[in-house]
Amino acid sequence: MNLSREHYDESAKFHGHYGPGLAIGFRAADQALSDLDVSLDQTGALVCVTETQTCPSDAIQVCLGLTFGKGGINYLPTGKIAFSFFHKDTHKSVRYLFKAHKPKGMKRDEWEEAVLTKPFEELFEVSTPHIDMPQELRLWDDLQCDECHEWISELRKYEVGLKTLCYECALKASKIDPDFQNK
Repeated sequence: MNLSREHYDESAKFHGHYGPGLAIGFRAADQALSDLDVSLDQTGALVCVTETQTCPSDAIQVCLGLTFGKGGINYLPTGKIAFSFFHKDTHKSVRYLFKAHKPKGMKRDEWEEAVLTKPFEELFEVSTPHIDMPQELRLWDDLQCDECHEWISELRKYEVGLKTLCYECALKASKIDPDFQNK
């Protein structure tokens, strides 16, 4: 194991509590270090695409030092508890899909302990990512929405007719699917 109990404790402090979800992210982060041959002082070479915006992602952020703001962690809204890790320098990659389910009647803290101690292969399906490594983070120009006049990143603009709109104004113009983030 590359990560220590202190890493787990730090992620719980950041997240606000312990639980099985945090344990899932902790195990995925630890396994990624091994599978991609990365030491704790080299985690800046990693990029993670998480397919869940729940508890496991907090553990990955804290344990590996990856943040959304630096482009180290990205979100793909599939609704799956899955994580793709990419090494920027070696181009190695791996995807972990959490496949285990809490047995009926097992208490939450017992399930957390099981996730922390069971063999990784019993908990996760390991495969090659079905997505490419995200592009290197770059700074985008700011633009003003033609409707509400709020500033937005060029990355998140919507062209509707001859107008440049923010997400909310584009929704009002009914030109994008309002549920696209929940699909």
